[in-house]
Amino acid sequence: MNVALLTWVCNPFSVAVALAVAVWRCLRPSGGASAVRRRKAGRTLSWILVGWMAFWTQPLLVNLIGTWLEAPYPYVAPEGQPTCDVIVLLGGGMGRAKWAGGIPEMFGSADRVWHAARLWRAGRARYIIASGNSEEGSSVPLLLDLGVPRQAILVESQAKSTLQNGLYVRRLIDERGFSRRVLLVTSAWHMRRSEMIFRGFGLEPVPAAVDHEASYGGWKSVLAEKGVTPWHILPSVQAMASGCVYVKECQGLLGDRLRVSRAKRERIHDGL
Repeated sequence: MNVALLTWVCNPFSVAVALAVAVWRCLRPSGGASAVRRRKAGRTLSWILVGWMAFWTQPLLVNLIGTWLEAPYPYVAPEGQPTCDVIVLLGGGMGRAKWAGGIPEMFGSADRVWHAARLWRAGRARYIIASGNSEEGSSVPLLLDLGVPRQAILVESQAKSTLQNGLYVRRLIDERGFSRRVLLVTSAWHMRRSEMIFRGFGLEPVPAAVDHEASYGGWKSVLAEKGVTPWHILPSVQAMASGCVYVKECQGLLGDRLRVSRAKRERIHDGL
């Protein structure tokens, strides 16, 4: 099965839709000897659906997953990072301009680009590698506006996934003769998988995480700041949206580990 399709099928929202369809099929009016069994199954599935939705729309519970992903990667100021040859900026935080002559779109993870520029301006590396298939028209213009000269920006434009980010960045680094020790910039919730992939391809990533989303709503931060309020426990659509992202990352931790191992066996990347 296609990886993207499998990820979609297994996310919390898709499971909720599947359960809702199953409940509807079981509880719709029908005759025959099996009607009683179907209604009983429908009631059982209804309670499962209620429990499923109650969990995945509960902000504090969902944030436990996000906090697990982010906890090993606290924010480190640029001055506290080591000096490397390159800063690797993973795409996904921005999109191309929707109109000719317009400005690129900034998404929730656009602070990746800002932080990469801050690291460069702090003298942490000579070059920034912007990795992703649309970075030339998205991240690069913002990097330029933030004071990074064009000659200091290298674009890796083939990658369409985090796995390919690691593969093609490794190739570019070897072609240019850079050190394999790199400053890796991505969202904190995405760093576990990214670091695992980059290490799998023989690089030595130094995490430079930003975009700490879960830490803003986790148990510890809520209790430390102002205690739990009804807004922290009421069902939230945003909680389910975040849950889908976190589940995808957890799936990727397992799936991409296997794909990196397969890539090594098939020797589809250079120098390994």
